Amino acid sequence: MEKLTKKLKDNIEGVKSVLSAKDILVYEFLTGDGTECAIVYTDGMVDKALLGDLAARPLSKLTPENKEKGFTLEEVKQTLLFPELKEETQLQNIFAEVLDGNSLLLVDGLETGLIVGAKLLPARAVMEPPTDIAVKGPREGFIEDIKTNMALLRKRLKTPDLKFELQKAGKRSQTNIAICYLDGICDEKVKKEVAARIGEIDIDCIPDSSYVAAFIAPRKHSIFREVGTTEKPDILAAKMAEGRVGILVDGSPIALTVPFILTEDFQSSEDYFVSPFMATIFRAIRFLAILIALLLPAFYVTSQLFKMQLIPLGLMLNIASSVQGLPLSPSLEMFLVLLTLEVLKEASIRMPKYVGMALSIVGALVLGEAAVFARLYSGRQQWPRVKPMQYRHALRCNRGDQRGAEQYLRAANRCMEGCANLTPREVMFLLDLTAQNPAALDNATNVFGVLKEMGCQPQRIMDVMRDKGPTITVEAATEFIF
Repeated sequence: MEKLTKKLKDNIEGVKSVLSAKDILVYEFLTGDGTECAIVYTDGMVDKALLGDLAARPLSKLTPENKEKGFTLEEVKQTLLFPELKEETQLQNIFAEVLDGNSLLLVDGLETGLIVGAKLLPARAVMEPPTDIAVKGPREGFIEDIKTNMALLRKRLKTPDLKFELQKAGKRSQTNIAICYLDGICDEKVKKEVAARIGEIDIDCIPDSSYVAAFIAPRKHSIFREVGTTEKPDILAAKMAEGRVGILVDGSPIALTVPFILTEDFQSSEDYFVSPFMATIFRAIRFLAILIALLLPAFYVTSQLFKMQLIPLGLMLNIASSVQGLPLSPSLEMFLVLLTLEVLKEASIRMPKYVGMALSIVGALVLGEAAVFARLYSGRQQWPRVKPMQYRHALRCNRGDQRGAEQYLRAANRCMEGCANLTPREVMFLLDLTAQNPAALDNATNVFGVLKEMGCQPQRIMDVMRDKGPTITVEAATEFIF
């Protein structure tokens, strides 16, 4: 059975043989003269009160002008008070309309069914999208209903040049897709190419517009975005006014725009609601931020591995101190840091709202601090008291060898931890004194600190220790000085 017949029972059986799901309902009633009628609809997708008031009730009081011939199609159409009425005889088209949320009216004796537009689909209210919050400008956002999204776009572009071309994609979902463009501004080749690529989509289901974006992208394996996205009708209207093609997908609040260029990622809707001077500054900051994000990790790793002198001396000392003793190479350390950030980001997004907030705080503070203390990541300085002058001296003493200079500085830090009131000059004296006998460094530091606290002149202490060696005791040094 491919078409409707004049027998109501056969038509109902033909529809129910395919649409046998429990939510496909059939409401049967009688007209004024006793003619059988039926309305087939999908439960939860139809305004039942509207169907009863504007379809079933008027027909229940209707009698045919010619009782022998029965009702004509025109009599039924004039009785129904719906602006959306469409005649249909093919069962395949009827199935698609019923599953799309429309209702089918069947009258005994008529081989043509009437598709009644009484949809009442569940949808959320129009509100500001959480992914594109603006301080200035419109706050309306798209929702999951394509008709509402088309109305939001039409509200902003009240021109006959605004065109919508409707297509369906998805063998099982039969998702409605609207191609939006401004006639006379949009490139006709781009519009036809988009329509052709959507027509070539051959998958079962399209739950979101991102599926469509993957099919219409010119280069499937590019690391850059090739299709623009937006959740705000004002942004889509502005891009269409620039000649782009918009794509709305039923069930998705995200609209697509093509063609797309990289610099659109650095634009914000607020750029058009502030002065050009401020908008230029904001965009320059975004460009600078992306350059820093791309180049700074690579520069950090490169400078550690190949040429530490690329970094200013004060900052270099801090970095060299913090990475001392790490078991990981700089490149592996940077990879693990970025991986940890991605894991924490994914966890905070995927977890429930309040659990995600707590997890992000714990991850940033507790786990990060634990990783630094465990010496998995750099962060704690191993010789925090080191000054640039000491580092230059360490390099001279070790003839430019950075590894030897770091050992020299660790020893200097031991001196300053053993005696807090030592000056850099005194520390360098102790290190030079114990260069041949590093094990005597702690003794020399202790002796120097005690004598200095007793009020001895530093220069006199240096002369005595230089003559007697770094292993001299406090008592012996006191006898020589006093």
